[in-house]
Amino acid sequence: MKIRKKWVFTGVTCALAALFLWAVWSVGEKAGDFGFKALRQGTGDADFHRYTYEYTWDPEEISVRGLKIDWVHGGVEVKSTGGAVIRITEQANRPLTEEEKLEYKRSGGALAIQWNGLPSVLGRFDDLEKSLVVEVPAGLAGEMELLSCKNRSGNIQIGGGFTAGKIEVSSASGSLAASGLTGETGSFSTLSGGLSLQGINCQETLWASTAAGKLEASGLSAEELTLITVSGGVSADSIRAEELRVKSISGPVWVRLGGSPKEAALESVSGDLRLGMPGSIGDFTAEYNGISGGFSTDFLTDRRLGRSGSVSVGNGSAKLRFTTTSGVMRVEKQAAAAP
Repeated sequence: MKIRKKWVFTGVTCALAALFLWAVWSVGEKAGDFGFKALRQGTGDADFHRYTYEYTWDPEEISVRGLKIDWVHGGVEVKSTGGAVIRITEQANRPLTEEEKLEYKRSGGALAIQWNGLPSVLGRFDDLEKSLVVEVPAGLAGEMELLSCKNRSGNIQIGGGFTAGKIEVSSASGSLAASGLTGETGSFSTLSGGLSLQGINCQETLWASTAAGKLEASGLSAEELTLITVSGGVSADSIRAEELRVKSISGPVWVRLGGSPKEAALESVSGDLRLGMPGSIGDFTAEYNGISGGFSTDFLTDRRLGRSGSVSVGNGSAKLRFTTTSGVMRVEKQAAAAP
């Protein structure tokens, strides 16, 4: 009798497991293989993004002074080329209806490019994904009023050669990479994904933030420069700013300066704070406040500085402030390679 009950129990368990797997398979089929369709881009799937649609805009016929992209689901790449027209390439994982194709028009002096698809309320249950490549003539790219690119889901890549009064790039879910840009103001942000910036120069303000991901930067300059991560560290090299602010909630902060700032503030709730300064500078006043860990600097020897206090080196011109709950605070004369 016990053996029979055991077999009955085993049979019921197997039946429930089979039902569960069938349900999982059904949901996965409706959800586009649980989102793995998006991962097939660039993995050799010949059917992915094989449907290509191309459009052109001649700025000589209808002038534009900027670029404004509003995308929904899929990667976006913007680059400067030697052509005479703006070339727009849209690729999709299946044939597009006229209503699903992108829309482009002149709006407020800029060329506005919109997804214009039909995504569901929960985007991941929609089987449509489109990637976008925008190629801008070098002459126009070098003298724009606005460079704006927003994406709800997907990676963004902005190539070099663009100069704009205002630069704003953001992704709700996806990594963001930009290089070789010049502007008056710049803003780069992603809620979920890594952020990589190289050679970004702004006359006034430069803001970069990621909620979940690492922030890596090199060759940034601005009068006011802000780098923020919520969950992830900050690794920045060759940074120049009059006023610098770097903040991480959970993760280490490593910054190497290319010149001396007037003011710099490094903050972390949980993570080390390391600031590298050229050995030829050595003029700063550091205020530091930590609960666990302490402050040290290569510019002074044989001195115990403790967890909270202030210290001046040289003429003390650069004002530095360090704040952390858990982590060491350090000013390095010759910083090691970024981790």
